[in-house]
Amino acid sequence: MLFFPAYAFLVWYFAVKHRRRPLGLVAVVLGLVGILGISFLHVKIRDWSNGAIQIESAQFLLYTYAVLVFGMGLFFVALPRGTAVRWREVGACQGCGYDLRSLEPDTDTRCPECGKHYEPPPPEYDVAGSQQRKWSVNLSETLGGIDHDRIQPPTRTRAEARKSLLDRAGRDTREAAKHGH
Repeated sequence: MLFFPAYAFLVWYFAVKHRRRPLGLVAVVLGLVGILGISFLHVKIRDWSNGAIQIESAQFLLYTYAVLVFGMGLFFVALPRGTAVRWREVGACQGCGYDLRSLEPDTDTRCPECGKHYEPPPPEYDVAGSQQRKWSVNLSETLGGIDHDRIQPPTRTRAEARKSLLDRAGRDTREAAKHGH
């Protein structure tokens, strides 16, 4: 009874392992051929037993199972290749995916998350820095040439700002109640 789930897992494992490669497609096709071989064996068993052994319900289940294994296998083969390539493209650790763009290039070249050595990403991968520069330029253009380096961040914490907002809202509500609005 464990044969069928294990067989599907094995086919899907090789489909995922070799996705976007011919070997992954070969694994899925061989998986389908194996299931159809079992189906053919069922037909031969019926013929050899002169109809004494009927396995029509098993045939239906095998065909359904073949569609499932083959369809999911094709889906897995079509998935994009490994994430390590994409992580490297955005300047992240190939071992764990930790974002390395914010680290100083002169520091140790070990990932602080997993300890794997890495080469510092080139400056063109500094997406966060380029976004910050873009917004700084847009902000200074919008505000009419105000020097964005002189703009100070708010000094109060988020909790203080929330309390102030709630106090102001409460005061406005009490004043509205006094005046009958």
